[in-house]
Amino acid sequence: MKTVDAENWKTCTINSQDMEVASFNYKFGNYTHRIVAYRFANKTGQVSALTNDAKNYLFIITNDYEISEKEAIIFYNKRGNSERVFDIQNNDFNWNSMPHSFLEENTAYLIIMAFAHIVYKYILSLFSEVVDGLSKTSRLKKFIFRVINIVAKFTRSGRRQIIHFATNNTALINLANSS
Repeated sequence: MKTVDAENWKTCTINSQDMEVASFNYKFGNYTHRIVAYRFANKTGQVSALTNDAKNYLFIITNDYEISEKEAIIFYNKRGNSERVFDIQNNDFNWNSMPHSFLEENTAYLIIMAFAHIVYKYILSLFSEVVDGLSKTSRLKKFIFRVINIVAKFTRSGRRQIIHFATNNTALINLANSS
């Protein structure tokens, strides 16, 4: 049985995130499992008292010895990605409370809300480039506070509708006033 130390970590990139991966065997009772460990720098840069470095550690326990560490991380994280989509649909697009009593009407509602989520992602991709504090992965609540809740005044000037925002973000103003 090998141990994980600083020499066993290999660098790789998964979903545009740089990380280090390693794997080792772990015996529990009569069974031996493979633990795939991966670590990446935390966002705050704060050093942990346990590991004495500024990294987040995640582990996957599997019995598949054939696939590489990178393939294992991608495969096992697919479930988390799909659960994240359902979390967004439940909380941001009201899938958690159905508005009707009949299955047909609720199915139509779910489809419409899924379409609304796709449209939201497109609009978010446009606004995330010009609004500070928004990224392409921002939730609906953050989008509402950063974009929708901005005070605006519509005026007409030279046969053109002009929007005046109560913000200093010139990129957002230019995006709204572009024809």
